[in-house]
Amino acid sequence: MKIRGKKIEGRNSEVIPIIRPSGNIFFIAEAIPNFDQFEKLVKLPKPPEKILPGGVKQPDLQNPKYIEKLQEYSQMRSDYVIIASLSSTPDLEWEIVDLIKPDTWCKYRDELLSSGLTELEIMRLITSVSKANSLDDAMIMAARDDFLRGQALVHG
Repeated sequence: MKIRGKKIEGRNSEVIPIIRPSGNIFFIAEAIPNFDQFEKLVKLPKPPEKILPGGVKQPDLQNPKYIEKLQEYSQMRSDYVIIASLSSTPDLEWEIVDLIKPDTWCKYRDELLSSGLTELEIMRLITSVSKANSLDDAMIMAARDDFLRGQALVHG
């Protein structure tokens, strides 16, 4: 595919400098190409069924346990985007976080803090990851709404 005669090549990336008197640190956040690895490791929760009068089965999209699992799924996906995007940083070695162990993803912030980064520096990393992946709050909300509408159509 070409746009204006130019082939689209490479993925979007952001260089995130962390300035230190002892030597600057450079993280690289690169757009992740897809969610294939995430989807292999984390399954989308399915809503329980409720039985309506007349014995009709319907997904219970308002079930509190389902909503909680969906929120956990969404948080894991967000954590995955951050970790996977930052994996483009040369020589980055996580000590606790492991890209193939979903139960470790939520610990990325703690690991960054314990490595000496400040909350503001971590926020810069997260903002740059969002920028590299062309995400912002409005896009995330729209994607979430599309997802929930799609689930209602599939199961409704």
